[in-house]
Amino acid sequence: MIKTKRKLLSVAIAIALVLALSVAALAAWPSFQNDNTNNGVIPENTALPPPIASTTTPTTISLSNNGAQYSGVDTATVISSGGIAYTLYNGGPVSGSLGGARLQATNVASSSTVWNIQISTTQPTVSDAFILSTPYLDEPSDTLYLATTWHLPDYSTYGWEYWMVPGVSGSSAPTPQLLDSGSGQANTPISGYLDADDELQYIYFGTYTGAKTGTYRQYPPASGAATVFAPKDDFYYAGATVVTIEEADYVVFGGDNGLIYVNPVGASFATPANTLVLNYIQGTAPGAVRSSIMWSVDYLDYVFFTSQGTPQTAGILWQVAFSDLLGSSTSNGVLLQGKGSTTSTPVISDFGVVYVGTYYVDPTTFISVSGTVEVYSASASPAILPKYLTTVYSGDDGVQSSMIVWSDWSTLKDYIYFTTNVDHTQDPTPSANHNGYCYAFDIAAHSASQVWNPTVATPAGSYALQGFAYDSTTGHVIYGDDSDTLYIF
Repeated sequence: MIKTKRKLLSVAIAIALVLALSVAALAAWPSFQNDNTNNGVIPENTALPPPIASTTTPTTISLSNNGAQYSGVDTATVISSGGIAYTLYNGGPVSGSLGGARLQATNVASSSTVWNIQISTTQPTVSDAFILSTPYLDEPSDTLYLATTWHLPDYSTYGWEYWMVPGVSGSSAPTPQLLDSGSGQANTPISGYLDADDELQYIYFGTYTGAKTGTYRQYPPASGAATVFAPKDDFYYAGATVVTIEEADYVVFGGDNGLIYVNPVGASFATPANTLVLNYIQGTAPGAVRSSIMWSVDYLDYVFFTSQGTPQTAGILWQVAFSDLLGSSTSNGVLLQGKGSTTSTPVISDFGVVYVGTYYVDPTTFISVSGTVEVYSASASPAILPKYLTTVYSGDDGVQSSMIVWSDWSTLKDYIYFTTNVDHTQDPTPSANHNGYCYAFDIAAHSASQVWNPTVATPAGSYALQGFAYDSTTGHVIYGDDSDTLYIF
């Protein structure tokens, strides 16, 4: 169902929802896809709308790096209510103060570096590795929580480290503090659970080994004392959210086994309340869940997520009622239109429209050769599946990122911001097209058009795995890529 008019809530109900659901403050963009719902919606009443002019071009910032195959930005940026953007990235192999996992603080208004620090010096002889975990900013304590991954030069050993960085809002470089570490990789976004007073109570993230010995972990703030869930599964990209079912709070996240775990918040976290099996959809196996679990304030009774499906066929978009999360299995998914797979976390706009990305990887070259951004109407009934409406974007570049969306009620259009994961200098026909896109979707006409994709000098290694973040203090959007570059529009 597409909403063509606003849902009206009384002030009292709206306040109660915000408190009960622990949604982070709208002024900041403190975590993956904006807040703890993982729904990347720019507030409709923002004083400074994001860029929608066709002439939009980015300001670029080159990040400190020591050069290497896997250096670059593969996380989403998080942004404070004061307009400081924090980007975790891989600066290349460690050599003294050069390289390593690094954290950049950027003043978005002036497009200038505030500080740039090396996070990890505990493994000074190791090579670099993908840094995939998007940090979590807890503004009340002025602390950033993050996870990094390292490996030995021969790739025989991987390890992860969990850090807190206090005092990030200052102009002086803060000092990271190591809280915990382990074997494998930390690739999921960092998620936070807030109480009714918007105070951070727990941090969550998952680990991956490739051998189904990954874990999902719960930490109190500023502590390395973990409550660990180890279900003989692996967790890659798959971020968590918290939902309330019959007055009990549960952490919900997916794994590579194609299962959804529903675990109690708090002392009993290590023992799941339920494990939901995802059924085959039109003969297609669910595959790994590598999106975060998302829900919307306007669709309080449902979570949305994607799974990869069967390789080289199609991914699956799921819409599951909160109450069904405690059931045995679900078939409430639809095959996506684009050939290939998906890791994209869905986003629902203020009009009730769902957007999701797909990518297809050539099985012989292992290069992403096509992708889509697709549009679905969200269902208002657990008996009705999301309905495919149209494809916003279809091209040669895979979309592994998650979209962010702004709904313009004056024109009844959604503006969709996304990136593509491709190095344009390696294209069969190289171009200067940028990996950052903005498209508009007309709600009434069900038609889409490109708003901007700037033609700029695109450096080698410009893969953009993750998507945009939005700064409410300037109206800018920002992302980074593997060329160790930030782009501010």
